[in-house]
Amino acid sequence: MFHKTKVWRGLTVVFALFLVFSLMAANIFEIYRASVDAFFGTRSQQIVTEASDDASDAWSYQSNYTSAKEAYEGFREFAVRESQETYALLKNENSALPLSADAKLTLFGVRSYAPVYGNNGGSVPDGKSTVEIFDAFAERGFQLNPSMLSAYEAFFAGQEWTTPKFGGGILPEYASITAYNDPCELTLDELRGLNSGFDQDYAAYGDAAIVVFGRPGGENGDGYYPGSEGRADGVNTVTGNILSLSDEEVAILEEAKANFDKVVVLINACNPMEIGSLAEDPEVDAILWIGFPGAYGFYGVADVLNGTVSPSAHLGDVFAKNSALAPAMMNYGNIPWANAHVR
Repeated sequence: MFHKTKVWRGLTVVFALFLVFSLMAANIFEIYRASVDAFFGTRSQQIVTEASDDASDAWSYQSNYTSAKEAYEGFREFAVRESQETYALLKNENSALPLSADAKLTLFGVRSYAPVYGNNGGSVPDGKSTVEIFDAFAERGFQLNPSMLSAYEAFFAGQEWTTPKFGGGILPEYASITAYNDPCELTLDELRGLNSGFDQDYAAYGDAAIVVFGRPGGENGDGYYPGSEGRADGVNTVTGNILSLSDEEVAILEEAKANFDKVVVLINACNPMEIGSLAEDPEVDAILWIGFPGAYGFYGVADVLNGTVSPSAHLGDVFAKNSALAPAMMNYGNIPWANAHVR
């Protein structure tokens, strides 16, 4: 009798654990139903309608795709087409754009290697599928200066660089690159330290210089304060505000202007950067606003640069030459009330 009791107790424990794990598994599979279906090629839900004599009352959703792979490719194609319609051409002089389909380009700026792909809130690129800027450009036919790329690659090599993940399109560990109050552009001396011959292939890849300037942003914080509060120690900018170009960014631009007949600037920011100096510079031939391109958007950027599509978008806001001059700016920032302690 005692032996049977132990057996029943053991079976009770086993079945209880089985029930617990079954409930947990069911909950997990329900939450990640779409991923499970995609992995196993199954279909866990279907929309049906009640039978009706009137055919016009019947409706159903019929997918254009027959497999998860087809759906992925379809959504990817849609994302590229969508991106092509979101870029705004702010300047194009001297017939700078479009470039030839196989143009030999030199990319300038930290953001030309590590751009901001998405914001740090609800619209974050997936690191498993995001196509990085240099890969997208190469796939579209552009030939990129390897000497310059190797300098930026060396800069990120010690920082566990991978494709973008959550956190503004750049890995959160890159505090120096994602800081709101510091664009952290490399100086020319720093580039030489990373690759002493970073400039040796200018002539061979001289069809155009593509200079990328960017700032991160998102719903979790836009810490761009005007004036001295908006600059990290040692960072000076054209207007004194962090949304304008830093001294290091200006130096990178001057390097491009001094060595290339055609200079194209990409603005990789959703905040209205202060780029009046670029617009008025006769040696800057073209300015293209690209915002945060997302996982596949740099295909669209390349398609605009090579003339496959025309940039048809318009800015959603005014880009001020110096946003700190707006009267409302006197109330902007972390300003505690003098009598906040009084109740």
